Amino acid sequence: MISKSSASYSVLALILLVASSAPPSHAQSCIDGNIASAAPAGLWGALQPGVSGVIPPARDSTDYTGQQPTNFRYPQWSSLDVENGWVFTSYSYGMQVWDARGTQALDPILTGSRDGFRCGEWLDWPVPCNSTGEARWVIWDIDAPPGKDNVVAAFGDPPASLSIWNTTTKASPAAKYQDIATYYKAGWVTTINSRDYAFA
Repeated sequence: MISKSSASYSVLALILLVASSAPPSHAQSCIDGNIASAAPAGLWGALQPGVSGVIPPARDSTDYTGQQPTNFRYPQWSSLDVENGWVFTSYSYGMQVWDARGTQALDPILTGSRDGFRCGEWLDWPVPCNSTGEARWVIWDIDAPPGKDNVVAAFGDPPASLSIWNTTTKASPAAKYQDIATYYKAGWVTTINSRDYAFA
């Protein structure tokens, strides 16, 4: 008959033996060699990606590990709106303008952006420029009036809140107004009696 204490020592010895012989494991992240690629053709069905193979670097944020600021280098996209072939996207720290007109429809080109991480690109920002702070997600939504590509509204957390942008020059959107005190997670822009309105 085996006593309780000798059985306990045998189990403990077995656990220690297994634990000491196992190789150490390390957490994996996307930066460990993964490259963003389009889905294989066998999975396409009726919907097909515009790009096959490797995704262009401007649209690839697989090297984001959760340790970097979610700025223009590692955009975490939250919404998009398409007007007249221009794609307006919002992401964690800002907004981008993509040219998807004509031949660019399948492979849009990044034309312009505004990012709170870059000093002076937003009228007001929740943390000092070039600082990560604690704000990991500031901008949540973007929208333009139907059929118009010369103005967009971005919606987010204070002090980014609600901002209105003149996007006539796509490479350099110009901030025209910013509310700094309200939390807006989504919004909608439309034209009523020839005037553009943003609803949040």
